[in-house]
Amino acid sequence: MGLSNKSSNKKYVKVVYENQDKENGKPSFAIVARKTSSWDIIEQGNNFSGTIVSIEKDQYEHRGKIQHKFKIGMQSEGENYSLELGYSYYSRNVLNSLAGIDDFTGKEINFSIYRNNDGFTSVFTTCNEEKTEWSMKAADLPKKDTDKWLASFQYFIDIIAGRVAPTEEVSAPTPEVAFKDTEAGRIEAANAEKKDSSNEVDDLPF
Repeated sequence: MGLSNKSSNKKYVKVVYENQDKENGKPSFAIVARKTSSWDIIEQGNNFSGTIVSIEKDQYEHRGKIQHKFKIGMQSEGENYSLELGYSYYSRNVLNSLAGIDDFTGKEINFSIYRNNDGFTSVFTTCNEEKTEWSMKAADLPKKDTDKWLASFQYFIDIIAGRVAPTEEVSAPTPEVAFKDTEAGRIEAANAEKKDSSNEVDDLPF
């Protein structure tokens, strides 16, 4: 849904947790506005949708350490949004799902965020209301804290960027940004967090 605040050409969407508890709190997407040292939540819900027009990686320094993230540019109802996700297993699964889409032109992408049965943050992704499929099996992806971890994100980002046609003009019709307070469906795919590292292969492109 569009917002009345026109002070910025782009609105930012981040993942927030109930009671700021990343381990146990319910996750949701939030449209946020930057304050001096924090963020004000304008609106939030467990679904976010729109057309994807760009994707890029970024990094910042936090407590003396370099933190990595990527930004998905999305458009809806004449508004521009930047969905920003840090590097994690669930965010890489988002990239894995998007990399399975051959063409983003005019496609409505919906992200539903929830905590799965094992207690991990998960995102269910659909394209034009159809479930997306991962482009790579979880067992073939490198674990966190390995030298291939960062490279696997770059691999997916490069694939997606090559299939997205960036534009500054909002094409009509654009899908509505959905913030519906509904429960996301269960994902049958195995969690990357629980895969045995012995299943990794060496001949991957990262």
